[in-house]
Amino acid sequence: MAKRIPSITLLHSIVCDDIRREDNGKFILIGVYPELIILNAIPAQIILGIWLQFKMQLFEKTTLQFEIRGDAIQDPMPFSLEIGDENFFGKLEAVPLIVKLPFTIKSAGSFTIYFRKQGDAEWQPAQTVQVQHNATKQFLQ
Repeated sequence: MAKRIPSITLLHSIVCDDIRREDNGKFILIGVYPELIILNAIPAQIILGIWLQFKMQLFEKTTLQFEIRGDAIQDPMPFSLEIGDENFFGKLEAVPLIVKLPFTIKSAGSFTIYFRKQGDAEWQPAQTVQVQHNATKQFLQ
C-alpha cells in the first residue's frame, strides 16, 4: 500500500492581544494587529495571542514546528504543537491552532512567524509583523 502523505495548508494567521473561547465553541479575538504593532516604549515586554488556522488532512499524529524570528525581537522563539485526533484521520478539516507567547521587543523592525511539518527541511512563512515606536509622546501636566 502506498504511503499516504498529509496535506497541511495555512489558511489564516492572526496576531492579537488575546484569544478566548466561548462555551458554544466560538472564539473571540481581541486587539487584532493588522500586521503592525505600535508601541509607546521600546524595548518592551508584551504577550501576544497567535491564531493559526490550517486546512489539514492527516493520517497519523503530526508535529508542526514553529519559529518566530526577526530584528524586532530579542531571540528566535521556537515552539512545536502535536496534532492528531484519531477521529479525524483521513478527513480534510480546518484546524485552528492557538498559542499565547511572551515577546521581548528589543527594537523597531519586524518579526516573522514560520512553520514546517517536523522532518521537512524548508520553513514556510505564516505572517510578518512590523513593530514601530510611537513617536508622538503625550505628557500629562
